Amino acid sequence: MFKILVDLQGRTSVLNFRKQKTALVSLISQLATSTIFLLPIGILAGLSLADVEYSQDTTRILLVMFSTHASVNVIVLVFTTPPFRKFTLFWTDSRRTTMVVSIMSTRHHSIAH
Repeated sequence: MFKILVDLQGRTSVLNFRKQKTALVSLISQLATSTIFLLPIGILAGLSLADVEYSQDTTRILLVMFSTHASVNVIVLVFTTPPFRKFTLFWTDSRRTTMVVSIMSTRHHSIAH
């Protein structure tokens, strides 16, 4: 994929090339994350077919590992995609200004009993 992207480099603008390269890195990172989390499923399938002592404890650990897949995938997505990273990590921007908003009522309400 990178070879095809490099071949297209002369035909696209620098900005477009950077965006395509960033998108490719993000997609490859997410694919790698998904592939890594398929490993516990494979081990779980192997344990269910084989008669292994303490397989229930191992199965519980593998299920905990697999249940973190969505969270880890979101973290990878945020850190490899610049618009998501910029939106999510906004508090690190030193150019940010603080605005104080005050709401005051000019009407006085009285409650008659």
